[in-house]
Amino acid sequence: MNDLLIGLIKSLPFTIQPIFILLLFMPSFVTKTVMPITSFFSKKIFNRAQNRLSEIISNKDLDKDLISESEKELSVISKMSLTESRDRRLALYFYELSNISKHIIPYNQFKKLYKCLSFDHEDIFINKDKMKRSSICNWISIVSCIVLSVGYFYLCLQESKASDISYYYYVLWAFLSASFEFLAFLFYDLKIKEAEILYFINIKNLYHKKVIDKLSAQFGDDFLLTDN
Repeated sequence: MNDLLIGLIKSLPFTIQPIFILLLFMPSFVTKTVMPITSFFSKKIFNRAQNRLSEIISNKDLDKDLISESEKELSVISKMSLTESRDRRLALYFYELSNISKHIIPYNQFKKLYKCLSFDHEDIFINKDKMKRSSICNWISIVSCIVLSVGYFYLCLQESKASDISYYYYVLWAFLSASFEFLAFLFYDLKIKEAEILYFINIKNLYHKKVIDKLSAQFGDDFLLTDN
């Protein structure tokens, strides 16, 4: 397979080879390098809050009420970290959903749906308006990235045809073209698929009442407020 790929690259014109290599390996580079880095810094934000609360809890000289409330807050932040949700109620809901399902459902199983979910008293549902806005934003992002990728690819080709070719700009245009190509695939992957919606509805039908009963017992009517 590697020999076939190398042969394919060598068969291309010299000026096209770097573009092909960048387009081929950019997705792998981003998924294995860039995304882990962004995930690391995202976890750092949660860890910083957790560390501050842990310091308060470990200080026995502080007011007992402060320590008790800090323990509750630390529990919520830990659940937000596990579910990868910045919305507190969603984090609590999907944390309990995973526990009640005996962890058949991972904590972050439905993270793509978070931006489209709303609460209405004892119900959680996919908000069609939020879904529509999310879909429009995704398609705008996809089309924009494709246009930019094609535009930079065109600039790269024009640079390769120039008599006084500048390899700096040639590589720059190729890199930008590959980057926006990958971003287009990334935004496409973020689109919520019909199968994911149906799976959420099926899981909700199985476990929702148990989850709501447990959360309302823990937090009272405050958890059952309707979203704005």
